[in-house]
Amino acid sequence: MASDTGGSYDPVGNRILAALPSSAREYLRPHLEPTEWAAGDVLYRPGERIDAVYFPLIGVCSIVTDLEGPTAEVATVGDEGMVGLPVFLGVATATERALCQVSGRALRMDADRFRHEIALLDGQLQQALQRFTQSMFTQLAPNAACIRGHRAHQRCAR
Repeated sequence: MASDTGGSYDPVGNRILAALPSSAREYLRPHLEPTEWAAGDVLYRPGERIDAVYFPLIGVCSIVTDLEGPTAEVATVGDEGMVGLPVFLGVATATERALCQVSGRALRMDADRFRHEIALLDGQLQQALQRFTQSMFTQLAPNAACIRGHRAHQRCAR
């Protein structure tokens, strides 16, 4: 991943950050580092400490779990969310792998800084992330049901 200060890195390009009052976005801005990622870039791996969270502006990341043999995608994250949800939930070490599926741009924040900022923003960032967490569970539930109840060609249509 290469950092780049050019291009469009407006925080309102991410829906979590856009949901914050402008004063909160401006407060966070100095802590949001513009970054670009290419398809295949790994953001974190199982068993490793998650060093940063990412607010995608353009592009798509996958959260995958590595089974014995195949890899299964459990969630996708685009500009509606954040990559690094375990950090928000109080976990420092990843249990899944996060990787970029579609090249793009994001705003990166150091994980320790992120933990600190959640506490300082009067719950505004926390509330936006709680809504995102619920949407992730909403995405995961039909995926799990699909795996259980459909044949392979039907699962591919999801």
